[in-house]
Amino acid sequence: MSEEQLRAGIASLHLAQNASDQARDTENLRQLMRLALHTTRDADILDILQIKRQDMPEAIKSLQRALERVTERDRERQSSTVLTPKPPPVSRRSSMKDGKAISSQQRSGTLDSSSSAASFAAAGKEDTLDREFLESGIEALVRMSRGVDTNLPSWTITK
Repeated sequence: MSEEQLRAGIASLHLAQNASDQARDTENLRQLMRLALHTTRDADILDILQIKRQDMPEAIKSLQRALERVTERDRERQSSTVLTPKPPPVSRRSSMKDGKAISSQQRSGTLDSSSSAASFAAAGKEDTLDREFLESGIEALVRMSRGVDTNLPSWTITK
């Protein structure tokens, strides 16, 4: 085997290993996102996100920016596709307790909860895991940071 053939073989193996690692990392991240969506405690979401209380304002800003990018990406996809299914609706309920209105929000199931995003794209369904994860993370952080000034200037550079 020549030196060039050896280098080409090693490069090929390197590319295959990188692709395999990326697929595994992506699936692990998506499992972590699903775990965060299924938790009922805001403190658990903070643990999953590995956010400390003093970092919450920056984390909120970072998640909001990421949500803006996901929203823009979705708009671009919808404008480039003639028939794009709409995301599942979020149902809102309100009830009364002690004379006060209590509203609760119930999420529809994440469309990719048991399958990969690629299979949903092939089936013509929209993968909503990213959006739901970001929205629930922002909601949890806002609830956990009540009484703390979380308004950062738009030009803030976050960690």
